[in-house]
Amino acid sequence: MGIAAFMILTASGCSYVSDYIEAQLTDRASFSIDAEYIPGTGVVIRWNESGGTNFAGFEVYITERPDDEYAGYTIIAGPYSTLSDASNASYYESSSALLTSTTDSFTVDLTHITNIKAALNSGNGGNFFFRVGILDWDQNEDDREYTPSSTTYLDHTEFDQISGYAMVYIP
Repeated sequence: MGIAAFMILTASGCSYVSDYIEAQLTDRASFSIDAEYIPGTGVVIRWNESGGTNFAGFEVYITERPDDEYAGYTIIAGPYSTLSDASNASYYESSSALLTSTTDSFTVDLTHITNIKAALNSGNGGNFFFRVGILDWDQNEDDREYTPSSTTYLDHTEFDQISGYAMVYIP
């Protein structure tokens, strides 16, 4: 009976159920996100989690290949330009809004989407998978021997939570 219930829930395709199961099995997905392609706007990603007391920023990721939910992820947006390097410079976007712990959405605008498609899929569309990460500073505020900034972000942050994925068809 329990196995049948498990199969029904996992077969339903419900993001929340899938994220819950993934979180329980792998301790990776901590929350769900929604993402939708809106013609004329881009992809709007929404979440209900906020950062904690050591919040450092949100990061937004996309699969490196369309139509492959198991492909690796690459960062497309974060709070600082220092997260951009030669491998993602054409499609990375820094956004100060991702430094605010109460931010609950991010829009990948049409220009950003065009750059992502050009870099990852020769300009073609497809099903892309998105995730959102919540990063924390690696030390409590009273214990820090550094000032949180774009120069200390890469060396002094760690994942607090990572979302499950949301699939979006981008034409």
